[in-house]
Order: sequence, then C-alpha cells, then structure tokens
Amino acid sequence: MEQVIPGVRGAAPGAGNATLEWWQQEGKWFSYGGHAIFSRMAGQGDPVVLLHGFPTASWDWSRLWPMLQQHHSLFTLDMLGFGFSDKPALYDYSIEDQADMFEAGSPVWD
Repeated sequence: MEQVIPGVRGAAPGAGNATLEWWQQEGKWFSYGGHAIFSRMAGQGDPVVLLHGFPTASWDWSRLWPMLQQHHSLFTLDMLGFGFSDKPALYDYSIEDQADMFEAGSPVWD
C-alpha cells in the first residue's frame, strides 16, 4: 500500500535538512481497521517508540531521526487522523484505539 501526497517535493536529506517527500518515501504503510497508516522504522539497537503530539505527525521526529537511528531501533507512525495516515470523518477516535494501533504496527512487540 503506497500513498503519495500530490505536491510534496524535496531532495534527499543532508545533515538536518530532511524533506517531507523524503520522510514519506522512506516510510511504510500498514492497514489498521481498514485504514492506511503511515509508519517509519530504522536503525539498530535498543528499541525506541516515538509518539507525535497533538495535532502533529511523525514528521516531528525528522530532525532527531538521523542521530537516534545510529544507536537505536526506531519506530514511529502517523496516528489515525494525522500526517499521511487516513483521516476518516466518521470514526470513534480514542486514545486507547491509537495505542492499539501502535501495538499492531510496531515491530517492537514482534
């Protein structure tokens, strides 16, 4: 499942200048309750799960990502309704459901 957001352009990242297009291209998609969820995984080492704030997205971690992935196995996603993930209008959003989505998509619990 690949989704590309029209009009998002950019070049490969250098030191601290990652682009939104690069962030999306390096991501993976999984299905949760029939909805497309955007996620990112990288690195090796102790696992670290990165949660974005409200109302933001996994992109919040883009500047720290290169440094953290040197020593950690990272996982983040765009919660349902945020970032590149689906935004269903008629959905019973809850923090418990968002937590279940992290558990369903994360390799940390494999």
